Amino acid sequence: KRIINNIQNCHDLLSIVVRINLDTSNLEEAKHLINYLADHEFQNKIQLSFAPVHNEGLGSRERMASRLTCGIGNNQCGDLLGIKEFSYVYIDLIEYAFNKGFPFTNYPLQKSNACIADLSNGYVVEPDGSLHKCWQTVTDPRESIGNVFSGTRFTKSYTKWLIFDPFKYEKCRECKVLPICMGWCPAKILNDPSLESCHVIKFSID
Repeated sequence: KRIINNIQNCHDLLSIVVRINLDTSNLEEAKHLINYLADHEFQNKIQLSFAPVHNEGLGSRERMASRLTCGIGNNQCGDLLGIKEFSYVYIDLIEYAFNKGFPFTNYPLQKSNACIADLSNGYVVEPDGSLHKCWQTVTDPRESIGNVFSGTRFTKSYTKWLIFDPFKYEKCRECKVLPICMGWCPAKILNDPSLESCHVIKFSID
């Protein structure tokens, strides 16, 4: 209720995106949430975003190799959806939400880089001031590139993001959606160069 009230109170002051993270355990609830938001007449107050839950971050670093076979029923990954599986869910939910009045009118645009991580002036700041290039490395001190109080450190943890090049990967070079993706997520490709690290739009368009 507090979240709903907050949206009601500030939707005209800032742009609000409600991200819905999905795995097989909550797929059925996604449409109920869309209905709930529609019943509160949020169609012109928020944007909806759908994304799969990922097996990533410091807590799963030791299990990173298991991501290559991650899917439904995998002991390491539980109820996670593979990216191709999610692409079908993604299209279905967008169509459902669109029919409920939520706008999805933005077409993908050509990009010159993947994300904030491979931008020279892009940073993620932790509560203690620690700096990272990617939000997936937050809380991992090995990946910190400095602090807002002391500045940045030019280390391998820093440069690996700045030299990220999707053209190094055959799957990217041969992909027809590369101009609107540019590798999408360097962290995913660096850890898993398979198709599982691709953006959902690849399978949605294909």
